[in-house]
Amino acid sequence: GLFKTQLADGIMGMDSRQEAYWSQMYHAGKLHSQQFSLCYSRSPTAARKGTEAGALTLGGTDQRFHKSPMVFTPNASSGRDGFFSVRIRRVWLRNGSAGESAKSSKINPSEGVKPLQVSNAILNAGGVIVDSGTTDTYWNNGMAAEFQRVFRELSGRQHANAPWSLTEEELLALPTILFQLESSKETNAGLDAFQTTGLAGSLDPKHPYDVILAFPPSHYMEFEPEKGTYTSRFYVSESGGSVLGANAIMGHAILFDVDHDRIGWAESDCDYTQIVTENGYDFSITGTLQTSPSGNAGVPQETPTLSPPPPPAPVASNGGAPLNPSPPPSEAKTGIGLNPTETKPTSITTTTTTTSTTKSMDDFLRNCNTPECRYPLLFGLIILVCCGGCLSYILVRCCCPGRDLEDYKYSQAPA
Repeated sequence: GLFKTQLADGIMGMDSRQEAYWSQMYHAGKLHSQQFSLCYSRSPTAARKGTEAGALTLGGTDQRFHKSPMVFTPNASSGRDGFFSVRIRRVWLRNGSAGESAKSSKINPSEGVKPLQVSNAILNAGGVIVDSGTTDTYWNNGMAAEFQRVFRELSGRQHANAPWSLTEEELLALPTILFQLESSKETNAGLDAFQTTGLAGSLDPKHPYDVILAFPPSHYMEFEPEKGTYTSRFYVSESGGSVLGANAIMGHAILFDVDHDRIGWAESDCDYTQIVTENGYDFSITGTLQTSPSGNAGVPQETPTLSPPPPPAPVASNGGAPLNPSPPPSEAKTGIGLNPTETKPTSITTTTTTTSTTKSMDDFLRNCNTPECRYPLLFGLIILVCCGGCLSYILVRCCCPGRDLEDYKYSQAPA
């Protein structure tokens, strides 16, 4: 199956069940709130050593990713059991010239927008879930005919899930799909419905506080570099419910807020590298697992932050050593449980050697963190152990002949 060919090694459960990873972290006391957010960037290609795909934030959302205010949809738990759900009020198609954001680049936000004449009941038949574990987006076939009609009207093409040869200009001219998610003024209190990106506003004056999720062609059309073609990964063929998959939530910071039974939506580039480098760190994908120099990797933070590097130690006015320098390693070790004048060179040397060996082993394991590296190593160790056992047996039999077996017999009991 896909586990043989895809880059990922497995699936992390992030649904709404108690067995989910975030839930286990919360019940273990590692998170202060039942919230997490996903931010998926758009990467046209992938590499086995690693491809930046965005960020996962536990315990809340990182507002530094947000390009627009976060807007919310309610009743996330009211749909299919175990899934985060939304309800759809309407689906629109918008001419590609209006841009990829939920906020149209046109002065009139309704320009080039065509609604699908499909009932609310059909749009929500079988339920609609938000599932980051589903790569593509699937919709029930009840709106297939109407979707095809409006798509052809705006693009001049028949929508199909077959490869297309497109220029970049032709790609961006394809319609952007707008999902209008049901919400309310109470859910989005404090926001101006007619000025906030991501709210329906004048697109639907009767429901201005609904959330608009934009699904542009750069997200639903998948590029195949080997063939130089694009294939639509939006399927209108399901006989059951519908799924807003990873390509639909791409380009958004999505907050799954279990505490308040809602989902938050904010547009984003999900550029993790930019966030890191802007805060003074160097970041590159090398295929090697990196650990925190302070040893605090994985320690949860109530509000996710990236702190800048610590300032350098103050320097003496004469340009010499830093003020209040830390003691050298030997002094630090001898100060543990000893008088200031006592030293234990042997213990220090042994400890230093052991630490050095452990560090070298840790470095080796970090560099050998792929199946291609570890499986041959494991087989080699097994062969080495077997050969060692055989050699030991031969040496014992040859160099240490056993005693006569009669020596091990019990004496016959007296009559």
